[in-house]
Amino acid sequence: MAHLREETLNTYLALLLDSHEGITATAERRVSAEAIDITVAHEASAAPVPILIEAKIGQTPAKQRGAARQARSRLAAAQRALAFALCYPLELRDGSISARATREALAVATLSFAPVPRFQCEPTWRNGTVADLVAALRNADLSQQRVAGAVEHAVREAARMLLERGCGPALASALALPKTSRDLRVASLIAALMLSNAALLHHRLRLVPSLVGVGRLEAVVGQPEQAPGLVREAWNAILAIGYHPVFAPALAALDALADADAREPMHWIAENAVAVADELASLRFDHAGSLYHRLLASARYDGSFYTNNVSAALLARLALPEEVADWANADALARLKIIDPACGTGTLLMAAMHAIRDRHERAAGAEADSDLLYLVLVEDGLYGLDIYRHGVQLAACNLTLGNPRVDYSRMNLFPMPHGPQAEGGGGLAHWNCWRRRRIGATSQVWQCRCRARACWRQSAPSRGRRRASRRRGNSIW
Repeated sequence: MAHLREETLNTYLALLLDSHEGITATAERRVSAEAIDITVAHEASAAPVPILIEAKIGQTPAKQRGAARQARSRLAAAQRALAFALCYPLELRDGSISARATREALAVATLSFAPVPRFQCEPTWRNGTVADLVAALRNADLSQQRVAGAVEHAVREAARMLLERGCGPALASALALPKTSRDLRVASLIAALMLSNAALLHHRLRLVPSLVGVGRLEAVVGQPEQAPGLVREAWNAILAIGYHPVFAPALAALDALADADAREPMHWIAENAVAVADELASLRFDHAGSLYHRLLASARYDGSFYTNNVSAALLARLALPEEVADWANADALARLKIIDPACGTGTLLMAAMHAIRDRHERAAGAEADSDLLYLVLVEDGLYGLDIYRHGVQLAACNLTLGNPRVDYSRMNLFPMPHGPQAEGGGGLAHWNCWRRRRIGATSQVWQCRCRARACWRQSAPSRGRRRASRRRGNSIW
């Protein structure tokens, strides 16, 4: 008995998908040496994201693994795409019936399909008809998952490029990390993550009037050979105005690299940042925390434990009950003080900020001024400490993406010393008795009242003159 080829079933399925409103499907679209089985676009989306489907005939576990493996390989070359794996039932191979009968059988057949994540997790398979598949495709563009996946893909690829070019030792020195084989890999990942976060914020800063003259990240995308030089020039210009917590460590990592080594990774990161920065800022979640722990499997051995976004949102709502403040009164909310003494990438601080904004918007209605409240909270209401400099950098970037007008000289995010210090004394154990002191005009330190030399630590840029109208107010610890 003659068997239908997989390509024939793909063509029939594409025609069936294309018949549904808002769905455009193309079979066997060749983009390289191999053709993609089916390419789908959901036209109802404001910015359609291609969905790549790779199919196999047969629904055994081996066939499912093969389809998923092939679908994931497609994602490696497509930063903004999603992928599905699909398996046809064996009975659809019957080539003895007419094409019309095959299409009718396909329309009601039980297919196996699954969205394929870019990394780590195995796909979750489900069974359903073509109509069920259409529903899954319509819901596939979950922005949070897609954007986070795109950022992770860019960071992993850039880290791989840096590691292959032997940049680990230079980056470990720039980041003050040990130079064991494991730490060299970690250095490349942390550097790529810092560069990515700085690039994401760089693209958002085009919205700030005072930074109109700074080189745009689109120029880096358009001139890949000049990428390191253009980025350095732009980031130094941004640093002259502010934004020190994000751009100073990123620039230190970039300056540790030769242009020849930085060119391709930096261009890859810039291209991704231009594609997703605005959408990421609108999603209101900490993309960096979970990414940091997926990238660095050893993070928990360093005492780092990630608080997921759902748990953080729940904790924020429990810590901020109705009776804490008059939620319609923006001035009262501006007096709230919230501290996370181990802030990491800022997950809990972001959750608290969004919880306050949500309550204010519901209570104040049309009178709510969410943008101004955002600025006040980030500049004067949220306090974060952490022993990891890169954690503070990620937290600063997370808190700024939503409103790039934040004045970094007013932010309360500080890298802190911890444990026994070389000069004697202690580090983070003394945090409850520290006070700020200014050194010169551009930097500040924390000093323990016990006067131990080890408690001195240079931190963020000078905070400038505080507005007299702001009082200390309530504190949540």
